[in-house]
Amino acid sequence: MITKLLSGLPNRLMTQAEFDVAYAQLMTDLPLWAAEVNATTASLNSAAAGGALTIPYTFSSVTTDTDPTPGKLRLSNSTQNASLEIRLDLISNGVDFTSLLDSFSTSTSDVKGDLRITKVSDINSWATFSINEIETPSGYRNLVGACLSSTSTNPFTDGDAVVIQFSRNGDKGDVG
Repeated sequence: MITKLLSGLPNRLMTQAEFDVAYAQLMTDLPLWAAEVNATTASLNSAAAGGALTIPYTFSSVTTDTDPTPGKLRLSNSTQNASLEIRLDLISNGVDFTSLLDSFSTSTSDVKGDLRITKVSDINSWATFSINEIETPSGYRNLVGACLSSTSTNPFTDGDAVVIQFSRNGDKGDVG
């Protein structure tokens, strides 16, 4: 996409008609290019931030309990640190994370683990949730729990590139 964008930039050697066509194409391609750059940045940051259990997403401010759509994450409350559910699409950056997300529920402990959402462009904007249950509606997952701490009431805005990091708790030990 970047090569296509750069090769088609309007320039002063073009006729006015060619320039107009190139400019219109640039305006069409620019949001796609920006999304590609954001996804690449999120992937690079996720690799640096935590490896295998780190997934890049785009934050959505919508709070309804429906599929967030590929690459999106949403919370259940507009007051983000009061949210009791994190809604994660199964697909992010074209990768199907169903098995990984479903593995979060395999702990036999009451608390399955902790999940941190971090804003890619500002690592000082984050929220950490304790996860007690994973619900499995079609096309996405609801991670049920409560916010343990956050940098503010609403650390994210619609469209922010974020990464999630999940730290799974171990299994319950034998009683006795």
